[in-house]
Amino acid sequence: MVAGCSFQSTAAPGDARLIDAALDAADDAAPPPIDAPGCPSDFVAVTGAPPASRYKVITVGQSFSAAVSTCAAIDSKVHLARLDSRTETDALFDAIDAAVTTGDQHIYRVVGTRHANGGAPDTWHDLDDVTELAFQPWGQNEPTNLAGETCMSLRLEFFGSPPARVTGADVCTTPHEFACECD
Repeated sequence: MVAGCSFQSTAAPGDARLIDAALDAADDAAPPPIDAPGCPSDFVAVTGAPPASRYKVITVGQSFSAAVSTCAAIDSKVHLARLDSRTETDALFDAIDAAVTTGDQHIYRVVGTRHANGGAPDTWHDLDDVTELAFQPWGQNEPTNLAGETCMSLRLEFFGSPPARVTGADVCTTPHEFACECD
């Protein structure tokens, strides 16, 4: 038995090649996910997303306010998914897209609302309507200033190959699938 390892070698004494191969295989194993203490057990890690975050995909389309309420009702640590990086945007889009089996819209709810308290029309905030969003992967010609488009949605870009996963301004009452995030 090699110290710190749980395998037993059947190698002949002095045959370091088999022990080295076993140690190399153990080193190549994926590290265990970082635990997200306090997150509900049905929330899972998403490859490419922050390692301490867990997600649960909701495949029934809901309005923005209903999605926010659905996530908040699960647990005090849970909120509508927030995009913090390009890798998280891509990973979360793929995770939701894989879970959604009805329709083929590829449009999903994410945190973000146009500032409602007299701010600039293109100032977008977190759920508290105070914290300005730091990462906004807007699509081409977004955000729009169309009447009623005061929420953000995650979607495929209309241009480019392959199409990028981007956010766009959206009507808050339009139902979309979404993910809740626990961090």
